[in-house]
Amino acid sequence: MRKTETRPPSGPSRAKGKAAPDDLERIIAQVHAMDRVPDAWQGVDRMPTMIPYMAKAVDELQRIYVSPRLKQWMGGQGKGRFLKDHDRWLAHLHPDDRASVLTALQETREAQRAYCLEYRLQDQNGQAHWVRDMGAYVHDGRPERAVIQGLMMEILESPQEAHATLAKEPAHPPASPALTEAPQLARHLHQLLDQAPMALFAVDAQGQITYVNQQALTQLGYARPDLLGRQAHGLLMKAQEDGTPVAWPDSPLHHVLHTGEAVERQDTVLWRRDRRALPVHLGITPLRAGTAASGAVATFQDATEYRSMSTQLDYQASHDPLTGLLNRRELMFRLERALHDARHRHVQHALAYLDLDQFKLVNDTSGHQAGDELLRRIATLFTDHVRPGDALARLGGDEFAAILHEVSPEQAMGLAEDMRKLVENYRFPWENLQFSLTVSVGLVPVSRQSSSGLTLLSAADTACNAAKETGRNQVHAFNKDDTSLMRMQGDMHWVNRIHSAVENNGLQLFCQPIRPAALEGKDAGAHFEILVRMRDHDDKLIPPAAFLPAAERYNLSTRIDRWVVRQTLAWMSNQRDRLDALDACAINLSGHSVGNSEFLKFLLEALQESNLPPEKFCFEVTETVAICNLDNARHLFSSLGSLGCRFSLDDFGSGMSSFGYLRNLPVHYLKIDGLFVRDIAQDETDRALVQSINDIAHVMGKRTIAEFVESDAILQVLREMGVDYVQGHHIGHPVPLESVALGADPSGAA
Repeated sequence: MRKTETRPPSGPSRAKGKAAPDDLERIIAQVHAMDRVPDAWQGVDRMPTMIPYMAKAVDELQRIYVSPRLKQWMGGQGKGRFLKDHDRWLAHLHPDDRASVLTALQETREAQRAYCLEYRLQDQNGQAHWVRDMGAYVHDGRPERAVIQGLMMEILESPQEAHATLAKEPAHPPASPALTEAPQLARHLHQLLDQAPMALFAVDAQGQITYVNQQALTQLGYARPDLLGRQAHGLLMKAQEDGTPVAWPDSPLHHVLHTGEAVERQDTVLWRRDRRALPVHLGITPLRAGTAASGAVATFQDATEYRSMSTQLDYQASHDPLTGLLNRRELMFRLERALHDARHRHVQHALAYLDLDQFKLVNDTSGHQAGDELLRRIATLFTDHVRPGDALARLGGDEFAAILHEVSPEQAMGLAEDMRKLVENYRFPWENLQFSLTVSVGLVPVSRQSSSGLTLLSAADTACNAAKETGRNQVHAFNKDDTSLMRMQGDMHWVNRIHSAVENNGLQLFCQPIRPAALEGKDAGAHFEILVRMRDHDDKLIPPAAFLPAAERYNLSTRIDRWVVRQTLAWMSNQRDRLDALDACAINLSGHSVGNSEFLKFLLEALQESNLPPEKFCFEVTETVAICNLDNARHLFSSLGSLGCRFSLDDFGSGMSSFGYLRNLPVHYLKIDGLFVRDIAQDETDRALVQSINDIAHVMGKRTIAEFVESDAILQVLREMGVDYVQGHHIGHPVPLESVALGADPSGAA
């Protein structure tokens, strides 16, 4: 394999006598060998800057990764600090060398031959630095999947010294000049690896450790001689965290060495010298000799803090923050699991829906602090008496639910009666008052015939309402033949009101501003969220929480969404000459609309007919809707995204497991659940959660919006975290959309 050489015509080539990429494998072997000979590292002069990179082996050989050392060396804190890696390299490539370097690189592509180039990089002060750029094409046996692995190394000697060196060289250089320089380059490479922040070790084809860097030694508690030459599996990977032995054929290291397939990321443990298990994120990459694995390199990161945070996030995602019980989302997951169990094991469970009867009296008499304490006491009361294995949840407000496992209808009724009596006999003391209260319970069987968890919860809710309407403080069991329940399920009270509101403009649009958190972002265009309210017969506003749940239940939310879209488009058409002052108008879409192909067709046609710029629209869906309708959400995002529309994921953080799905959803904004934001100025746990969500969102290239910003203290904390946008009553109250004129009043909602 011959090397490629290039140098500007202003001076002689200095590629003569330098290590070519076909010597790199020998150099790496020397790096490993020198670990066993400490004296070999004596006498090393100033270490040159070394910049590893990886490039595509197609098109323009684009460098998809260049070490941050290039930015540090060239000085990248000023102009151009946000450049992509390839563009940064091109920006620093000396203008006089650019054409010859790019041409030389292209000439290597077809034959995929290694190269060794010398050229100049120009730092931000205009100073030129000579580098030696060595690269080799590597692949897994299929050349069409090749990538370039390369290294740019600073040439410490000046051009004058280079000419002097060339003048002293013999007319006929040694047969293998690369070998004379390989040990010195090997030392430099060893120092580069040993000082790397990522822990790593290398093994040969038999799994014996041939190299380990200082970071790995520090995390594992070993000295280098204790590891070199030892079996990595038997020493570091011998057992699971609970002590269960892991056989060699089941080891991820065995898998890589015998299949040649890399292990990208595995959450596992490595065993330290003090016999403690170290949680790590482990990756293993095969080293190849031809098509066979001649060894492997393992890299790992300490996952102790991550695991602790992950456990905390999992708990927050599945539990009610006030009572510590399961939340509605987790209950639905467990209800579906109970339904699956009933179908496959032919057993029967039950779902109890509990609604406190006099809760509003406590709130009105003694305030919300008393109401919150009462809910905590009731939760403790239920928890102390529920059977082991049963699931207890707070659905919201003063509503609770319990999944009773493997019970007959009679047993379920008995358990529900016990819970009713617990509340009836309880007395809640607050200050100088003592409250008596009761609970109404709806009971529904979970059997093979049950259709879905949502249907079961709706039926239990209906049964609970029946218990309230027939006198409260009682248990009402759902029966599909019960005519009173059938009549209640068909209750068209909200259906009629929603139909009437849509048809007679009984709905009204409001908008609430979303502003940049940073002070310097205040000059950005208007960004706001569209909100909908209903007006009753007395022209009083009905909040969305009162009628939207009913609209979802009776499949009317799509009708409301259509009305909102039409009215918003009409308002924007009237503002057409001032749209330059608008950054984004956010419209909420319900779960039914996301999963409705006819609604998507309507939306696309409405946008086209309006002739409004699609990039001004941002469509919001909740995290739960996106995950539960993942395929439909992807299709909707793809269809609207092709026009230029943006997307926002609302209530993010209520289900932290969604980070895995987030990779596949092309959303632009994450709206952090206000549940975590509202107490962020006082609660360290909420602060850590919001910081984690914000950091991960930025890594994924998403912008963040914090809801429920109700005070300046909250705003200041969010600014310090680097949250992008904020929304809440401290930022701006919702105002009627019809009263807003774009660009007319900078302090208004728009």
